Amino acid sequence: MKEKMRVLIVDDSLIIRKAIHQHLSDNYNVEVVGMAENGIVALEMFDKTKPEYVTLDINMPELDGLSVLEQMLQRDPTVNVIIVTALSDKDTALQAIEMGAKGYVIKPLTFEKLQAAVNQLTAQEQN
Repeated sequence: MKEKMRVLIVDDSLIIRKAIHQHLSDNYNVEVVGMAENGIVALEMFDKTKPEYVTLDINMPELDGLSVLEQMLQRDPTVNVIIVTALSDKDTALQAIEMGAKGYVIKPLTFEKLQAAVNQLTAQEQN
């Protein structure tokens, strides 16, 4: 049996954090190692829990998602980050991908969008 994917969920919206947690728990073999409401808390949890996967919002208080992404990748270049954001700005999406994010989901979040991003990421890892 494959080991559980260790996931950190980062979003300033409690509703989005809970929705992502529920969807991942219902559809994948995951262990949610933490849920953070801002970038500062996210980095603290990242250091403590060493997740393999992160869902990361861009617009957050304290420290924005692009800054968090950069710091996470400096600490662990192998972490798989999926950006989940309300920004439909293509420049931000490209910037996040160029920085090392593995996927990008635009809010409003649907389970179909999230599932497609996770499936694409796990398929890339198997190749």
